[in-house]
Amino acid sequence: VPWKNFAEAVAEVKKHPGKYVFASSAPGSSPHFSQQALFAALGLDVVHMPANGSAGAIQALQTGTAHFYADPPVIIRQFDLQGLGCFGDTRMPEYPDMLTFREQGIDIPSFTGWHAFWGPKDLPADIVAKLEKAAEKVINSEEFKQICQRTDMKNTFMSSAEMARFFAEEHDTYNTLATKLGLKK
Repeated sequence: VPWKNFAEAVAEVKKHPGKYVFASSAPGSSPHFSQQALFAALGLDVVHMPANGSAGAIQALQTGTAHFYADPPVIIRQFDLQGLGCFGDTRMPEYPDMLTFREQGIDIPSFTGWHAFWGPKDLPADIVAKLEKAAEKVINSEEFKQICQRTDMKNTFMSSAEMARFFAEEHDTYNTLATKLGLKK
C-alpha cells in the first residue's frame, strides 16, 4: 500500500470508495467490530473480508488481498507490518510513536484484547476463591509477566466480581455497537 500513516490511508480510501478491504479473523470478532467502528466513524466505504482466523487475515494482508487488519500488536513485529493506530485509550509502550485513534481525532470505543478464565455458573464460592487465588498467583508470576511482555500484552488480574462487571460493560458496548453498525440480527 502507498501510505505511511493512517491519515494518508484515509485520504486514499476516500478517493476510491469500495476499493480497499479490511480483514477480520471472523464475523463478529473483536477485529471485525473495531475496524467496522473505525471506518464507520470516518464514513469510509471499506469492504469487510472475513478470513479463517487470524492466520488467514494476516495472510490476506501480506498478499494484498486485504489492506487493513486489527489484532494484538505483536503481529507488527512478527510479520513486518506497519502500525497505523491503536484502539486503546493510551499508546502502547512497545510502540510509543503509534498514535491512538482518539489522538487522531476519531471518536470510537476503546477496543483492547482480554482473556478470562471461565467456569460453570453455579460454582461453589470456596472453589471460586481457590481458583481466583491460583489465577492471581500465575498472572502475577515473573514467568507469566515475561510471556505477556514478549507478546505485547498486559497482564492484569481481576477477581471474579471485577471480571463480571468488566464483562457486563464490554457486552453492553458491543451490543450497542452491533445495533448501531447494523451487525445485530
